[in-house]
Amino acid sequence: MMQSQQIPMTFQRYETKYMLSPIMARKLRKSLPGHLQMDEYGLDTICSLYYDTTDHQLIRRSLEKPVYKEKLRLRSYGPAKETSPIYVELKKKYEGIVYKRRERMILSEAVPYLAGKSEPGFDSQILHEITWFRNYYRGLAPAMYIAYDRIACFGTEDRNFRVTFDTNIRWRTDNLCLDGPTEGTRLLEPGWYLMEVKTPGAVPLWFSKILDDLAIYPASFSKYGFAYQIENQKASEEKEQPQASAAPEPKSKAQAKEEIAKANEGKNENIVVRIGKVVGRVVNICFQAGRDTIEMVVGTILPFMAFTATLLGIISASGLGNVIAKTISPICSTLPGMVAIAFICGIPILSPVLGPGAVIAQVVGTLLGSQFALGNIPPQYALPALFAIDAQAGCDFIPVGLSLGEADSETIEYGVPAVLFERLITGPLAVLIAFAFSIGMY
Repeated sequence: MMQSQQIPMTFQRYETKYMLSPIMARKLRKSLPGHLQMDEYGLDTICSLYYDTTDHQLIRRSLEKPVYKEKLRLRSYGPAKETSPIYVELKKKYEGIVYKRRERMILSEAVPYLAGKSEPGFDSQILHEITWFRNYYRGLAPAMYIAYDRIACFGTEDRNFRVTFDTNIRWRTDNLCLDGPTEGTRLLEPGWYLMEVKTPGAVPLWFSKILDDLAIYPASFSKYGFAYQIENQKASEEKEQPQASAAPEPKSKAQAKEEIAKANEGKNENIVVRIGKVVGRVVNICFQAGRDTIEMVVGTILPFMAFTATLLGIISASGLGNVIAKTISPICSTLPGMVAIAFICGIPILSPVLGPGAVIAQVVGTLLGSQFALGNIPPQYALPALFAIDAQAGCDFIPVGLSLGEADSETIEYGVPAVLFERLITGPLAVLIAFAFSIGMY
């Protein structure tokens, strides 16, 4: 044993985990230079061998998210050999605080010790705690091997503030040893990172601001727990498979149609059958179209009409309509005034606010219509006025539409401002074009 093995290592800190997509990880890296510095381990491969009972008592209890939970593991930095120094770690978590107690041994000494076959050649308080844990949970044995590539950093202003980035996380339930290969089944998609923030106190304000700006939020994720759930699900599916094969699954509608088509293949259909199929197909199309129409009317159009009618009633009853009409009428009586309205409605800051469901355009359009009917506004300004009040139309749906199209966050980030600024330019131009086409119509 090396003398350094006699030095216990204890940790008491808060640990928070975050799942980072490739895009999130790229943006975060751009914000961290100057704040973090890579520690002495730098980029390394962490290999862990988790111990559990035969019925997986430890991980099952951990997945229940109790106030107190604990786990035992062997850890090495890179593939170990029989004489390599490794760490026997006892990790506990109570009310959000992580307590880690570990002792340094060589691999050939640690494995027999955890199996209860031998005792190490030294004594310490931490070793007593690990021994008690081993004796309390009878039947402890290697349950899962997990390896991952880690980038470890600490704060340039506070070395106690640590941030680690784990990627290429893999696991296996066979060949459970630290002196074997580091291969295994991948736990996350390529490019994804598990970020862990470790601090004895509060997270620095600069780091919290970066996370808020990038919309990065904490996530509950346990490597051992997630891998165990996958393995357990796989075992359950394999167990149910023989039962499923005994009872054939019911045929789908498409399969039934295919079998009927094959059975009728080569048969001549009479004129009555053909006419019946055509009529049935037409009726089915019309029926489906009617059903879709009714659903759209009930679910979308009627609520919008009710909302618009309510808003118009409030504006009319309160006298606000007369005020808006008297304010807008003089402006809409001139071409520069309508261009100004279109420009104001198209301002990127205002257009998403003015555009929800085009309600504002509906209200203003109704008020302007009455002014045209009274003759307060010349009729040749009707078409330009329409384009003026509709300059903001659709601006509220741009982010939603891009999201529904599964656009990347960078596409939304740049696409939304681009469309909004485009409406700022095209809105007034549309008014001028409409005015040009209105010349000579009245």
